[in-house]
Amino acid sequence: MKRKSFFLFMIICVTILVISCSNRPSDGVIKSAITKNLENKFPIRWSNNWSGGRNAKVEEIEIKQIGKYNKQHQYWPVKVRVKGTYKGEADLSFRLITRSFNNVGDFNIFKDDYGNWKASISTMQ
Repeated sequence: MKRKSFFLFMIICVTILVISCSNRPSDGVIKSAITKNLENKFPIRWSNNWSGGRNAKVEEIEIKQIGKYNKQHQYWPVKVRVKGTYKGEADLSFRLITRSFNNVGDFNIFKDDYGNWKASISTMQ
């Protein structure tokens, strides 16, 4: 009887482990969510000027680390290196100059109320 109980306990533990691990977003989902976030709202602190940047184009995202799920605030912390370009400060003819960026940043990856994966840059940087 003890052997059956132990075996049943192990099956339940493995099942819970598989289910909890499968909720983690894939690398593709993480990269897509971060790309959408940066292309919609490029952080001023990542630009080389006080006016910030716009029209960001993400060229490469390298996932450095994925942290443990934050149950209280319901997000996955992710550290990434992002490379790309953005339009920044105007030149003398008032055209925006294309600048490159290469930054490491912390993002929170979460699902919105409709089940879509989203990213927001962490305020704890």
